Amino acid sequence: MGDLLAIALAGALGATCRWLVAGWTQRSWIGHVTWGQLPVGTLLVNVAGCLVLGLVVGLGSTALPPRWRLAASTGFLGSFTTFSTFGVETMTLVQSGETGVAAVNVALQLVFGLGAALVGLAAGRALSG
Repeated sequence: MGDLLAIALAGALGATCRWLVAGWTQRSWIGHVTWGQLPVGTLLVNVAGCLVLGLVVGLGSTALPPRWRLAASTGFLGSFTTFSTFGVETMTLVQSGETGVAAVNVALQLVFGLGAALVGLAAGRALSG
């Protein structure tokens, strides 16, 4: 029961943070400078989530107690990052004729997300090392 509660509480926090960060990003100058219809808020939370999850995994199982690790990865980061939103936003761009922007969105999500995961893993391993 303790693991389930930890995941649920961390998930609620992650979802709230995603909503705050994505909304702020879209309303701030970041969302308005040369990005057009690109969903920059979703990109930012997905890249940040990849970085932090890479760090958590790279730190190894001894850096965090199992329950905290589960809460951080499955709970917080599972609800903070959002592949489903990425998919819907991308398909909405395609359906509205913005196929170029949709392609850029897919490329940025993959390149920056995987890059952030790699940096996080390396940093975690270096810190645990």
